[in-house]
Amino acid sequence: MNVEESKQTDHIWKEIITFYETYRDDNWDLEPQIKIVKRIAESEYASELYPHTSHEALCVSSAKDEESSLEVPMICLNYLSNQQTFEVEYWSRPFKTHDLFRKKCNPSEVWGLLESLFIRLKLESITKAK
Repeated sequence: MNVEESKQTDHIWKEIITFYETYRDDNWDLEPQIKIVKRIAESEYASELYPHTSHEALCVSSAKDEESSLEVPMICLNYLSNQQTFEVEYWSRPFKTHDLFRKKCNPSEVWGLLESLFIRLKLESITKAK
């Protein structure tokens, strides 16, 4: 990834954080979602992940635009405030339910799960590119 692409992903992550912070002010309990999005944005994985939102869910893939993200593996993360848990989904082939991994976990467990899925996402993206 070159410097220009890195700046672009930094800008996208800032926009995503701003999106969630805006809704936090509307009495929507998004603090755990904001914290994990910031952690992802500051992580070593951020420069290779391209985020977008789908309502309150954060979706990340290796695709540089939202339309292309439907063609590659994707991770979706959603904080369920009424249950105080995260729902994490990994789609090997987006919107093919037989290729779906879904797990609910508490905020203290979500980062470990996401790290393993970021690695899987990278490996599957490399494999599918060949």
